[in-house]
This record gives sequence, structure tokens and C-alpha cells, in this order.
Amino acid sequence: MKLILLTGATGFLGKHLVNQLKAGEPETRLRLLLFDANPWKGDPQIEAVQGDVISFAEVDRVADAASEIFPLDDESIRMASHFWYCDSSKARTELGFQARDPMETLRDTVEYLRQRQVA
Repeated sequence: MKLILLTGATGFLGKHLVNQLKAGEPETRLRLLLFDANPWKGDPQIEAVQGDVISFAEVDRVADAASEIFPLDDESIRMASHFWYCDSSKARTELGFQARDPMETLRDTVEYLRQRQVA
């Protein structure tokens, strides 16, 4: 069984990512590092761990055995927002464009910016 660690799960984007992962990968277990209350209490697919992402020791502790890690931090979201001001409606109606999954686009954008050290 795949185990995914997600930080920032209670934020705006994080909540959507949790729901998307739960629906798209029902065999996957999600380990959430939560600073606040757990909105998924009682969900068997969710393992909530209380902690703070700014503590390296806590992140190391919960990252053990994770297959993938999704860090949704303010800096990543701020960097990705530079590229999210496009309206694709004309491309959709005139060219048949299908938009990608927003979370996939966010991950790719953050990775692109990190590789190029854009702040």
C-alpha cells in the first residue's frame, strides 16, 4: 500500500488535494502533518499526525516510510501563483483545449520554479 505524506492539508489547496487523492487513489493511505484540528477524523484512509512543518525533527519523524511527500507551503503556493493568471476559455471553445488537473499543474509549476531557483 502506498503511503503519501501531505503537509498543508488543512489549507485551501491542501483540502482539495486530500479529497482528490482519496477519490483517485482509494488504496492509498494519506499521512497528514496537521498543526490544527483534523477535519477527516475517523476516516480510515487518513492518518493524522499532530505537528508543525517548521520543525525538521517532526517532519523527519512523520516522513518515515512515505512513498511520496507533498509539501504545500506558503512559498510554493506563492511561487506557483505567478503563472496562474491565464484564462483558457477561448482556447477551450475555439481549439478544444482541455485544461490539466490544477493540482498537477501546481506541482509541475513549483518543481519548475525550484529547479530554476525563482523566488
